[in-house]
Amino acid sequence: MIRRPPRSTLSSSSAASDVYKRQEKLFFPILLFKFSAEELAKKENAIQIKVYDYDPDGTSDVLGFAEFGIHEISMQKESEIDGTFARFLEKTITLERCRSKSASITLKAWFEPHPLEDDDDEEIFLLPPQEKNKKNIDEIFVTRSTEWRDGIRQCAPRAHRKATALCGFPFSAFDEKSCERFLPCYLMPLAGPLDLQNPKEVFRMVSCVVYESDKDVLDDDGDSWASPKFFLDIKKGDEEDHAILVCNLFLGLSIDAYMCLGHGRVKAEDEFSDEVTIRPTEQMHVWVMTRSQDGSVTFWESMLSKEYHLLKRWKGADCDDEESEESEDENEAASEDQDDDDKMFTAFYEDEEMMNTQHIHSQDIFLQDDELAGMGIGDDGSSDEEEDLFLVKPLVLPPYHSIHCVFNHENVWANLQNLDPVKCLYEIDNAMQWKPFCSFEEGFSPDGDLVEPFYKTPTIPTRLKKDRTAKLKKEILEAVKEGIRDLRDSRMLECKIDEPESKGKGQDKHMQAVLSKGLRLMEDRMLANDERKRDNITARLNSWKGELIKSAPPTNLSFEGIPINFAFSDSKRIKKRICEKYEEWLTDSEQDVQFCLGCYIAPYYCSVNSTWLYVTKMKPLSVDDDSDDD
Repeated sequence: MIRRPPRSTLSSSSAASDVYKRQEKLFFPILLFKFSAEELAKKENAIQIKVYDYDPDGTSDVLGFAEFGIHEISMQKESEIDGTFARFLEKTITLERCRSKSASITLKAWFEPHPLEDDDDEEIFLLPPQEKNKKNIDEIFVTRSTEWRDGIRQCAPRAHRKATALCGFPFSAFDEKSCERFLPCYLMPLAGPLDLQNPKEVFRMVSCVVYESDKDVLDDDGDSWASPKFFLDIKKGDEEDHAILVCNLFLGLSIDAYMCLGHGRVKAEDEFSDEVTIRPTEQMHVWVMTRSQDGSVTFWESMLSKEYHLLKRWKGADCDDEESEESEDENEAASEDQDDDDKMFTAFYEDEEMMNTQHIHSQDIFLQDDELAGMGIGDDGSSDEEEDLFLVKPLVLPPYHSIHCVFNHENVWANLQNLDPVKCLYEIDNAMQWKPFCSFEEGFSPDGDLVEPFYKTPTIPTRLKKDRTAKLKKEILEAVKEGIRDLRDSRMLECKIDEPESKGKGQDKHMQAVLSKGLRLMEDRMLANDERKRDNITARLNSWKGELIKSAPPTNLSFEGIPINFAFSDSKRIKKRICEKYEEWLTDSEQDVQFCLGCYIAPYYCSVNSTWLYVTKMKPLSVDDDSDDD
């Protein structure tokens, strides 16, 4: 049992000394039956305490970690406190990985009942565990990495040279506690809820988790990879944290999934000549890849919530070439239809825009397709003869400069081919294309416990209930309307907002309800896992556009609308973001301008939401506009 005493001091940048005076008891059931001191010593020898700053939106800031050895309790003298006779450990522990170096937690711990006895009814006195450096990976992996990289250099000297100039060929990463782990130890097949079987819904769900850099989460300038359990506890993280959870859930769906390590693309412009060049990002980038039985591979980029398809990249299952060509033609036709449909009603994804301006290095990969034309993407000095002419060029280029390694929950493979992801084959079991880290032929097959996950299976939090999402929707609409009013009032401008009557019929036909209906269709289209469903939703969106026009006030008005997507549901944060980003658009000097807002919240598992807001602006048509229409 652990009791937190009246004074437990935690410091933060916003409050120099916040003192929590509430007293609580935490129970740790380590004595479910009697066993010997030797058996007890095999159990977890430390109690770990994680301290979070709880936020109402579900995200939590890490205030720090603390731990103490349970052997310390048995080393104390017997005493009586508050009527309890036992060996009491009183200790103040400094929180690790905390922004405040003086932050600490004070605790009292004891075994109950006392004394702690073995099978012979003799008291157990635990000895301190043998010192063990948990920060570094096992030496056998370090030795193997040298042999592995030497083999890469011999088999593919060119790929080795180019990769070494960038992030090289990683085989390990540090977790949130600064412990170095073998990469497969971060992955495990994770079974989600029974109604979460759509890979696109899984991907969308994880993409809606808030992006935040390691420096903001852990106050760490290094690159820390969070375990899925830790990631779900705090509901925020950077690209590798998102990718790990996506890959685990894909593996749980029996999908052939891998994590990819490489570099994104960045556009650099010379300040003197204005010459634009493409170069790799300075830091390593991580994303997810899946292989389909038709021989295609898909890259899943959670930072953009987008997928990139490459056809005919591995043997897959046996299928007719005609079927592949037909699939390719269908994809191309679907792409053209999508482009035509999205011209007037394209959503501006707020999280993508924020990453462009605020994130650490994920902004480096945001290059649009039209910016890539003629820039020699993937050019690495190879001749035309070297180019794999049989590879089908993708309709949309993935935003990656190079791919160095892939790994799953069993092994790591190094790329021995062209580092450009578009010019690679993904026959992972072909040692001439991908060199395995663990290889029976090369005499390296580590014990199973060395490649097992280092964390416990996390629980997938549930969705928000309908009444909660309805309340959030109401709060967001009220907050944004208030922000627009305050913004226009500050400019001495009249503000008219078209709102449905609070009581009475016809609310579902008001423009606010119609806008919300269209936002739901936009979200549903992102989850469509086949072309038939997507075409169905696209047709409904086209019908919705007509319904939207009918719902507008019966006057000659021009209509402008902006659908915006957020990965959070904080009404104050959304209001501030919209009023700052669209200030000029919202402060139109036209006195008769009217606004109407629609909102839709799509609740996902992990207690995250995709929040949509549609802001429309309606202005009276001028005389010139009327004559033009005539």
